[in-house]
Order: sequence, then C-alpha cells, then structure tokens
Amino acid sequence: MTENVTPNLGLRLLKYNQVQKEIIVNEALVVIDALLGRVALKIISSIEEAEKNGGLYVIGENSEAEWRNYSKGTLIFYCNGWRYIIPKKGWILWLIEKKKHIIFDGKEWDLIT
Repeated sequence: MTENVTPNLGLRLLKYNQVQKEIIVNEALVVIDALLGRVALKIISSIEEAEKNGGLYVIGENSEAEWRNYSKGTLIFYCNGWRYIIPKKGWILWLIEKKKHIIFDGKEWDLIT
C-alpha cells in the first residue's frame, strides 16, 4: 500500500494538516456510495446507455472512444461528472440486467452460474 491511498479501493487518505480535506473526504464517500451495494445495472458500450442517476455500470465490448483510457470491465457511474473505478480481482457484483452475480477475474467480468 502506498502511504496516500487505501489498499482495496484506492481512496486517497488525508495528510497531516491537509488543505481542502473536504474534497478528499467527499471523493472517498462518492466511491464508497457507488460500491457499497455491490450492484451494477448493466454492461454498456456507449455513454448514452447510462443514466446520470448514480447507478453503477460496467464498460463492455466495443466501447466508445472516450473510454479508450479504460479497459473493458471498468466500472462507471455519474456523480457531478462521470467517474471510473478500476475493479480488483475477486470483486463480485449483482448484475441487474442478467439477474446474476458477476465476478472479476482480473481481466473481465464473468457470470456466476
């Protein structure tokens, strides 16, 4: 673990005498809020498929050019702008679209049967 982030979610930690600590704390709360329920709405390939409602989505195949810096399987949600979470191996989410659990194997999400 680096000194500045948490080991599992990579949330930035406050430093002694941190300036504008509310920014770091609020950013961490937004990520925790997105992941706490461990529910993804669906796998999407275009930003138009996602609603700006705070719902969590998984970037799928043939995704848009604006996501070129993010790999397939990256999690996306909207909270005052689009935000991205790189999943870690072993994470499990309930995928509402398929009514099944999915697990991240380090490269992609697989349905759990």
